[in-house]
Amino acid sequence: MLKGKAVEHWYVNLSTRSFLSEADRKAWRKATGIVLEDWSGITPEDRIGEIVRSQKDANAVASFLNFDAMLAQFEKGNRFGSLEYRQSSEQGERWMELSYRLIRLEDGGSVFAHISVSDIDERKRRELELEDKAAHDALTGLMNRQTASALLPNALEETLRKGTSGALIIVDLDDFKQVNDEYGHLAGDVVLSGIGRHLKGAFRKNDLVCRWGGDEFIVYCDDISRSSLSRRVGTLCDTPWRTQVQCGTSIELSASAGIALVPGHGSRFTEVYERADEALYCAKSDGKAHFRFYEGASGK
Repeated sequence: MLKGKAVEHWYVNLSTRSFLSEADRKAWRKATGIVLEDWSGITPEDRIGEIVRSQKDANAVASFLNFDAMLAQFEKGNRFGSLEYRQSSEQGERWMELSYRLIRLEDGGSVFAHISVSDIDERKRRELELEDKAAHDALTGLMNRQTASALLPNALEETLRKGTSGALIIVDLDDFKQVNDEYGHLAGDVVLSGIGRHLKGAFRKNDLVCRWGGDEFIVYCDDISRSSLSRRVGTLCDTPWRTQVQCGTSIELSASAGIALVPGHGSRFTEVYERADEALYCAKSDGKAHFRFYEGASGK
């Protein structure tokens, strides 16, 4: 841990809630041969606080450094603990790891904690990059179906809990099969990448936008009015765009969409999806570049 990784480390006597006293340091030297620095004139909270300069994760760091909780963990037989957090400094934000190891040198004696701060920024950013790739469609950069399947039911529940109005939109490219047939699948990939950018531009930052499969995309919007939906989806569907599919060759593309409202048209994902799909079918029946709200028997 100390080979170029640990930024700082300390030994704390959990029984006295302080850095090691002279007697503690003698006990450590006798038991391990380690000569420890004298920190007895400084409180652990002050010294550790100088190093752990976390803004966003300050509460988590403070909770982790609860010495009473560490003692309780020791009594349960747990000897190790760690916390990943973000530390802000003049150089920017870095990922750090705060860890402890609990030790008792002799039966009935004090419990000590070896606390260390380690810089894990490079490793953590690699992990986050891999997680992001696993959660998103490689072609469009949008959320993939697996991730969206986990998030969408919860998004509907949140809409119902807050008492706001939500909407599920299914977007489908017009004549996508013809693009693949005439220009090849590489051209189809270019087209799909383009619709990904158009969807991101048409909707809000917090809206859930995903590639559901093939040329079908799903968007979920919370706390949005019907007029705002009509404007956003209308802009997406009513305005065809051109995409270059081969060197010197560009084609015009359009999309159609079906919309189901939450809770007006349903409160469960499967129910709302089916009704948005029915609305999409009606939009496709009207021709290219159309969108429709679900109407159903009630004409809503």
